[in-house]
Amino acid sequence: MSDERTLILSVGNERFDPQPFDERKLSVKFVTKEEVLDEKLGHFMSARALIIAERDRDFAKITAHFQSLLPIAEQHGLALVVFVSREDKNQVDVIKIKAVNEKRVGDTAVRIYLREEIKEAAEYIAREYAGPLQRRIPSIDSNDLKDLEDPEEMKVLLQRAFFDCNRIRLESLPGGKASKGVFIVHAWCDGANVGPRPLPFFIKFGKPENIEKERVIYRTHVELYIPFNLRPNLDRRRCVRGSKYSALVGNFVEDATPLRKALRQGVGDGVLFALFETSLKTLRAQAFERHPSKQNAGLDAFVKNRAWCEAIGEVIHAKAKSYGLKSELEDLEKRLCAAAKNISHWWGPMHGDLHAGNIMVRRGDSILIDFGSVVDGPITADSATLEVSLVFGTDDEDDPDNFDGWKAFVDSAYDCIPSIRPPKLTGEPTDFAWLRQAVRELRHILFGCDCDDNEAAVVLAAYLLRFARLPVETFDDPKLNDLAVARHAYALVVAERIVNEIPSLACVKV
Repeated sequence: MSDERTLILSVGNERFDPQPFDERKLSVKFVTKEEVLDEKLGHFMSARALIIAERDRDFAKITAHFQSLLPIAEQHGLALVVFVSREDKNQVDVIKIKAVNEKRVGDTAVRIYLREEIKEAAEYIAREYAGPLQRRIPSIDSNDLKDLEDPEEMKVLLQRAFFDCNRIRLESLPGGKASKGVFIVHAWCDGANVGPRPLPFFIKFGKPENIEKERVIYRTHVELYIPFNLRPNLDRRRCVRGSKYSALVGNFVEDATPLRKALRQGVGDGVLFALFETSLKTLRAQAFERHPSKQNAGLDAFVKNRAWCEAIGEVIHAKAKSYGLKSELEDLEKRLCAAAKNISHWWGPMHGDLHAGNIMVRRGDSILIDFGSVVDGPITADSATLEVSLVFGTDDEDDPDNFDGWKAFVDSAYDCIPSIRPPKLTGEPTDFAWLRQAVRELRHILFGCDCDDNEAAVVLAAYLLRFARLPVETFDDPKLNDLAVARHAYALVVAERIVNEIPSLACVKV
């Protein structure tokens, strides 16, 4: 039995010849608006598109159809087509624009065709994709929906994505803000050849434009350059688009441990080298394949985009001053951007958001997730992102009463000459020995990719400023919240130290 959606719903008093649709193996059904909206009839389980076909100059009904049917069509990923006479086309265009501006948030296709263009309309609809035929509506425990940002629409997306299941269960991913909108999905599929319980999936909800961008990145970057066993793989049939949100669905990487936890427990030996030399190796190599030599321009613009000091909150700024910050933020940003001019650097594709929450560890492998931020940039940026998130980030395992111990570690780790060299080994083990070792590994990786001290310094300082303006992690424990604020603020202090040192870096002999 085919999984293809072939039903075309036509609403309105105007009838048209369905032959062009029949020729394309599509079935037209003339229905009332009330029948379309009646969930019990289940039209949206098999529909591919909606057609509005009213009599000439019946603008009131056309407007009413737009208002009631456009949001529903968007939510279910259907194309919406309107048949009009040549004389009515301009007026209906106005109605369409007004309806789109008032009701539509996503980007569902809306097309207006003249009645004599029925063949063109049929061909357009035949090429549109609304997802597989939905044979059943999977049940979802109401408790699973309570964590969804928009339960009504996201429930529809879940049911569309798991079109072949009779039951699904959601499980929240740990990790605070990094995991918002991302869930594990356990599914039960009746009638499956080998059994009802497949491996778990992941589902990521986001704005339609952001999810579509990530799907493109998967096609152009991830699937070509990241080994398939070191990342989630998309299930394209289950990736669905709605009105306000879309959903990205793929296989969930089981039995993996968050990076910070693995490093802290001492089971992450070698995973940072594996991250850059295996998981990201081919992607990072494109910088050297694209260009025969380093680039001399563009780093200052990149740094300015990441620093963006005006977005740093007053609470973080005031806290940083209490820790010794002397520079005004605007001046700090200007000095950093000036230092970034004309620094030679390798430029190519990078993950773009390589914080610790986007890396999982499984049996010595580094598993990458969340590819929505892949962009071109200096290849030193990913290691800087990861270093800053590891050193200055906060999680549930941190001791909220040991800020002074953490601060002492940071001061010693950034007390090298120059600052962006591997931190010294210490004779005494501390609570942050795992973190010191991680920074040492990252610095060795950093200088193994042919960068100089000036580039390393400005990029790291830019990401410290960026971290200071990011939303602070939130926890149930108020003390952990205070610790997170303090660490974000201290990132500014360290950034200032690095910026103050940059002019002298060129004189330092390595």
